[in-house]
Amino acid sequence: MTEKQFLTELKKRKIYYFRSGNNIMLNCIFHNEKNPSMGVNFKKYTFQCFSCGVTGNILKLERALFEGEIEEDFEEEGIVDEVLKTTAKLRHRIDNINMNCSKMTIKILINFDIEEFPVVKNHIQYTEYLYNRKINSKSWKKWNIRCGEWKGVERILIPMYDEYKRLVAIYGRAIQDDKDIRIRKSKHADVGKILFGLEHLKGKKKVVLVEGELDTIYLQQFGIPAISLGTKRPTECQLMKMAKYFSKVFLSLDGDVPKRTYKKGKNIILGVNDILREIAEAVPVRIIKLPKDKDPNELTTKEVKDLYKEFIK
Repeated sequence: MTEKQFLTELKKRKIYYFRSGNNIMLNCIFHNEKNPSMGVNFKKYTFQCFSCGVTGNILKLERALFEGEIEEDFEEEGIVDEVLKTTAKLRHRIDNINMNCSKMTIKILINFDIEEFPVVKNHIQYTEYLYNRKINSKSWKKWNIRCGEWKGVERILIPMYDEYKRLVAIYGRAIQDDKDIRIRKSKHADVGKILFGLEHLKGKKKVVLVEGELDTIYLQQFGIPAISLGTKRPTECQLMKMAKYFSKVFLSLDGDVPKRTYKKGKNIILGVNDILREIAEAVPVRIIKLPKDKDPNELTTKEVKDLYKEFIK
């Protein structure tokens, strides 16, 4: 069966689908779900569910999808064992996404009591810092921003939640020069399993991906659906989440991010092209290029409205 024939069969049976990069996305028939997470790739002639981990060639999917031969077909050639092995590996990598597509098991923040720190209000030095970074008072409440001394340094503290509003990490940024570590994230936090800001974007189909947490907060003040990774490069879990929740990603990294990856001492500085390539494997992506040496949080109101005009009503 060709890709054209496959799409014809989907339309005939009124099976909802959409395109995401090289994938045709539809609901997985091997577990119950509301949001399409199964990708069918005719270039590789394979399919894979990014939630439960089921994978195989398109011929097997055709029989299961159009002829209802799920159990027979998969049992007769030992495919069930392969499915379970694949799913087990996927679960290990992203900490137990189960077959019912329920909430992902994640290490909830430990050894850090956010309630010990006050909400930013009437704390002048912290207030001034946030205003200088263009973060307004409405955002202090929306993002539950706190302040106080952490690791011997005065810091703005931003709780990081997953899409189910579970506390996963604390992002702490020094309000003055910190010769030791300016930015800290709490230990034992699974920041690679969340997209910062996703909990505020219910129902959005397009998203702007930026580098930092303050960039995310600043753009959301304009009603722009922004998220950030909290990691140097997108993890497999973050890519799966992008594919699950969004039909298109607009990559908007800081203006000083290099075009190509290069090595600096022992560190690898990832370039825009490689980040773009990784995201494009999961979901269609487009670049919104920022002025040189500027990040989203440094843009003027006019620059924001010009660069992200399709997101601003």
